[in-house]
Parts: sequence; structure tokens; C-alpha cells
Amino acid sequence: MKRILLSITAICAAVSLNAQQNFINGDFESTMTDIGFAYTYSTDGFGFLINGGPETAAFEGTQAAKLVTTNDPTLNTTISWGDDIITGIAQQEYTGAFTNPELTTIDFAYKYSSPGVDKGYIQVTIDDTMAAGAADDVTLFFGFMEFDADVANWTTAQLTMTATGDAGTANSMFIFAVSSQEGYFDATTPTPGTTLWLDGITVGPSSSAGIEEVSAMEVNVYPNPVSTVLNVNTTGVATSVSILSLDGKVISSTDMNGTSVSVNVANLTAGVYFYEIVAEDGSLVRNTFVKK
Repeated sequence: MKRILLSITAICAAVSLNAQQNFINGDFESTMTDIGFAYTYSTDGFGFLINGGPETAAFEGTQAAKLVTTNDPTLNTTISWGDDIITGIAQQEYTGAFTNPELTTIDFAYKYSSPGVDKGYIQVTIDDTMAAGAADDVTLFFGFMEFDADVANWTTAQLTMTATGDAGTANSMFIFAVSSQEGYFDATTPTPGTTLWLDGITVGPSSSAGIEEVSAMEVNVYPNPVSTVLNVNTTGVATSVSILSLDGKVISSTDMNGTSVSVNVANLTAGVYFYEIVAEDGSLVRNTFVKK
């Protein structure tokens, strides 16, 4: 099955591996264009949704993705899948420098239904793509979830990253979902009609877009790690400093109105948190600190 897996992945990647600078269309609101195969569409960010099309009963907005395992001889002939029963597939790559990739989180909503014993699957990897298309690419962090029971109503979930132990520079994140593991990763036959619905896929605040400094203002935050008081000094006027949990929830917010402030963090439990400093012009600096 591996040869077929590589074949279909290459077809999907023809669009998705272009250098995208941010995660695109995670809410699936962009128009899905029928590309002539049964229930197979193109849409922003995802390139191809194999057996994946619009679902109007969305978790949010007006549209979601619906990945369906189908019996489709015509599609098999076209993409050389190797079997008439073809799983639904969605995938996208997010490229760019990652700061603290181990803190990245992926939030999404899903539903799942299978008339057989299939399992749906979603996986996120953060990689070092040492050369485009090279065989020496290294996965540095991964997170995944299996769907092995019917879920009739929209349900939210979050993936967190686990380190593989390999060394490298994180510069790519690949999101991949299938309606049936059977017949894709496994040697068993998937069941037509198995369906995975996805919506509201978002990258948590620790991705490259979430924690890079987007303000020209320089900051000095110390001590780090901290036990009781976090001191904040800036080169420009700032209006506030907030403390956030890793899932982006605001724990506290302190008015600044100047270039320095001290924030009491003694009541925080030990762990990793974000600080977010808002400059006078509305731009911000966000990064992490450790509470001892």
C-alpha cells in the first residue's frame, strides 16, 4: 500500500507544498470547486480534497469539510489509487520559521460516522524540510488523534506536540486527515460511507504566527524562570501586559501606560505561559516564560 500512498500524496502535494506563509482556510469557508471527480474538490490552502466536499451544516460559519470513503472506479483509474474504495483525504502544509514548536497546538471541530469498523485519523507534524522534496526530511514533533466511534454532534478537540527526539530546525507543519485508516495505512478494506467532518482548524498561539514579535518595540522580561514577580521593560510606550495559558486563554491583564511594570505571578501553577505586551500603536509582542 505504500507505493499507492506515495502516489496519492504527490498528487495532493502538487498544490499544498507551495510556500504558504500561514495556515489557510481552516474554517473551509472558501469556495470548493468540483474538479470533475466524485465528491473531489479544490479549495484555498488544501489544494485537493479527495472525496471531500462542502458540508453546509457547519460547526461555525456556513461551510465545513466532509471527507467520505467511497467506491469510485473512475477516480481509482484517474489517480492510480490501486483499489476502487478510496478514503477521503485533506492535507495542507504551513511553512515558515517556528519559535518554540513544542508549544504549538491545533484546535479543530469534528464529527465521525462509520457503518463498519474503520477509524478516522488526523495528524500534525512539524518538520525540518532540509531540501524541498528531499528524502532526508526529519519529523521533529507530532500530534495525532484517531476517531474510532461515531460522534453525531460537532465536538471540539486539541492536538499538542510530542518531540520525536530528532534534531533540526522547524520550518514546516503538515496537517493530514483521512476518513479511513483502513486501506490507507492498514492492509484492511475500508467501508464506503465512512465519513469524517472537519471545521474550525486553527493553529494555537505558539506557532510562528503566534509568538513572533510583530512590534518593533524591544522588550526585556525577567527573571525567566520566575517565582513571584515578572518584570517587564520596553523601549517604547506600552499600554498593557497580559498573561495567557498555552491554549490562549487570558489569565490576567495589567495596565502599563509606560515602559515598565511588574506583574505578580505568584499564584500561577508551575508551567509554561505566554506574556503579551501591547504597544501604544496597537502592535504586540508575545513570547513565553516559565513559572517555577
